Amino acid sequence: MNNEKLNQGLVVMLVAAIVVSIGSTLISLNKLSLIGGITGFATSDTGTVQFQVNESTSIVLTDNTVDFGTCVLNTSGLVTYDSDVVTGNSNSSFNCDGLSTEDYMVLENNGNVNVSVTLESSVNGPGLTQSPTSRGEFWFKAGNDEAGSCTSGLASTWTNISQASPTTYTVCSHLINVDTNDAIKIWYRIVLPDDTPSGATHSATITFSAVKV
Repeated sequence: MNNEKLNQGLVVMLVAAIVVSIGSTLISLNKLSLIGGITGFATSDTGTVQFQVNESTSIVLTDNTVDFGTCVLNTSGLVTYDSDVVTGNSNSSFNCDGLSTEDYMVLENNGNVNVSVTLESSVNGPGLTQSPTSRGEFWFKAGNDEAGSCTSGLASTWTNISQASPTTYTVCSHLINVDTNDAIKIWYRIVLPDDTPSGATHSATITFSAVKV
């Protein structure tokens, strides 16, 4: 009998303790709500967006041919033809019929880095003319096909290709890669002696190279 009363007393005390605990918790939560709620949890976090672009050094000739056509020789000496004028020669009656307008190659920087451009030729002047007396000259010059494309080192005056490959000649020291400002043009000059052989086509292979700057 005494044990039953003792157990009942313990149960009453346990229930009372639970009620007190729940009441204390409710009072604490109510007070926290008055000062802005539960604190201590993370309210922000960060993430990362990233990418990488691989470098591409690349050039392309969008116009790769200059054709002087058939040229008239001076029977007593040399005659100079420039591909930047109509018929090649604007100062005399001699002409090259392939140049109804000026003619030039167009080189574009189609990579994503700025480059330095050089050229080399398979032949020099006498090699191009095949003159028995080893006369003849071969020249080039360059200009911007799109404004501001070459920012330094542009070969804007005539340069004599006096030596064949592997000798190289600077065309542009700094050709930029902006899509609307990345193209240059290259004209050619030939100086023909009176003993230039007729019949066969005379040609030179021009190789352009580019390195990142």
